[in-house]
Amino acid sequence: PIIRHSVALKEQIVAQDPLEAGPRKLLNFGHTVGHALESYLLTQPGREVRHGEAVAAGLLCESWLSVRRGLLAAAGLAEVQQVVKAAFGKISFINLETEAIAAYAVQDKKNRGATINCTLLQGLGHGVFDQPISLAEIGASLQYYTHTDL
Repeated sequence: PIIRHSVALKEQIVAQDPLEAGPRKLLNFGHTVGHALESYLLTQPGREVRHGEAVAAGLLCESWLSVRRGLLAAAGLAEVQQVVKAAFGKISFINLETEAIAAYAVQDKKNRGATINCTLLQGLGHGVFDQPISLAEIGASLQYYTHTDL
C-alpha cells in the first residue's frame, strides 16, 4: 500500500509540474546530500551504496538541517529517523571525507550558479524547495549522520 500511495502521489505532483519549476522540486528532498554521498562512494573501491540507501541518509541529513534552521521540530526529525531506521536500519559509513562529499553537491542539477539548493522540511509532510545550503552545512549534516545512534 505505501509504494502504491507513493507512486500515485509522485505521479500527481509530476503532472502538476512537468518542468520541475515548482512543487515537483519537493520530490528532491534527501537527494542533494544523498546524491553527493552516492557520487563520492562510487569513487571509493569496495564502498558501493545503493541509491535508496544514499537518499535515506540524505533524508536524515536534510531533516537535521531543517531542525538546525528552525524549520522542523526535533520531534519531526525523530519521526524521520524512526521511519528510515525501520526501512533501512543504520546504514554505516565510516571514515567519510565530509569535505570531499560536500564538494559533489556543487555538481547537482538543482543548483543555480554557485548556489547549492536543496529541499528542506517545514514540518512533516510540508517541504520548502530552493533552499540554499553551504558546503559547511552539508559537512556538518554528514557529521551528524555518522555520529547519530539510529
